[in-house]
Amino acid sequence: MDFDGGIGLDTANYFYATAGVDVAVDLEGGDGRPGDEDRIRRGVESVVGSQFADVLAGSARTIRLAGSDGDDQITGGSGPEELFGGDGNDRIDARDGAPDTIDCGGWALDRAVVDLDAEASITSCAEIVS
Repeated sequence: MDFDGGIGLDTANYFYATAGVDVAVDLEGGDGRPGDEDRIRRGVESVVGSQFADVLAGSARTIRLAGSDGDDQITGGSGPEELFGGDGNDRIDARDGAPDTIDCGGWALDRAVVDLDAEASITSCAEIVS
């Protein structure tokens, strides 16, 4: 399935997926659950992950990536974004020089790799690395 945005905020929502998802906001196929072959185009500004371990990657136009439950790996794009880990031991990479808002979710092994001088806010991360 192709997800392409239009006017306004467009979200690819995998919250009810039955397995973890791997999603990159780009023109490539292979997004979603294993075997789904979804294609998330650059017009999608927001991605919501599943309740399992997800891998989410943004683009220059991404506004929000939310991992939900599970041990998620979230990599922001090159612009300012909201990056949320949710429940689980999450890894968030926000090194892009843009003022991101980061919320790891508050679990004991949450980790964020950030631009300390650039981020808008960093909360609920057990470990912060610059």
